[in-house]
Amino acid sequence: SMLMKVYLDESGHWQDTGTVVVAGLAGFEYQWDGFDEEWNTALSSFGVSTFHMTDFENRQKKFRGWDEPTQKRPLLTALMNAIVGRKLIAVGTGVSVDWFKDIPRDEYEGSEFFENPYHLALEETLHLLGRDVGPDFHARAVSVTLADQPEFKGQGRGYYAGSAALLYKWYLWPHAPYVPVADSPRLQAADIVAYELRKACDDPPARRWPIAQLRTTSHCFLVKGLKGKKIFGPSVISRKTEYFVLKVKD
Repeated sequence: SMLMKVYLDESGHWQDTGTVVVAGLAGFEYQWDGFDEEWNTALSSFGVSTFHMTDFENRQKKFRGWDEPTQKRPLLTALMNAIVGRKLIAVGTGVSVDWFKDIPRDEYEGSEFFENPYHLALEETLHLLGRDVGPDFHARAVSVTLADQPEFKGQGRGYYAGSAALLYKWYLWPHAPYVPVADSPRLQAADIVAYELRKACDDPPARRWPIAQLRTTSHCFLVKGLKGKKIFGPSVISRKTEYFVLKVKD
């Protein structure tokens, strides 16, 4: 009964960021066990009910005026411990917005094209789950929950259904619900992964602490139109222009 449960969020918008990312966390039931309680307890001890990485990083909304050593750092440490301590698998795809815009459309006459880098990032992440992560970790099936994104939801459902029915019907469950991030600690955790992968793609030399933590355990990241070695270092397996890293858990 090894069902892998995956929670994915997106980060970046092609109007105002260099990279659009769909990313999150995968794990079996035993790995998720107690996660929601641990997450919510950490938040409530700092007087917060939900976590959003953009607000947290920019000290806005409920994080306005937060102190680095006594509030920000201890909360982020507690949240990262909940993720890394369970050896959840970070998974995701970063798509360069400039690269996406430059794909020659006229070569593909008569075929529908991805409307938005979000859809390409979602599709590639589903490939990672169905082709690499699910099989490598001997999952019997993979269920996916997506962060509720009104502008992408309709087409996103279509892409998911296509991947599940046509490509990975042995792995992917037929439907992926869209759930509001505020309602799900697991999607709030996915939000951190998506944010950190986007930051790594946008500014490759930056070695931020959260992504370094995520990379101490199993992870599988793919980038499109970006140099994976520059982002992830020399341990990267190259597949032509695509780069991804998969560290299988000990």
